[in-house]
Amino acid sequence: MGKPENEEEFIPFQADDIQVYLAREIWDKLEPGTKRLRFAIGGYGRFTLEFE
Repeated sequence: MGKPENEEEFIPFQADDIQVYLAREIWDKLEPGTKRLRFAIGGYGRFTLEFE
């Protein structure tokens, strides 16, 4: 894992103690007013992105 090769297709977030890159296509599909997004990384656990 690491930075994506095509960074303009992703939005960086800090989640707990890791840097997360969320694909813009996923970001664009979130409902307006979404407060959090739960996700899992195999071998690392489950995390939550919280939006302001």
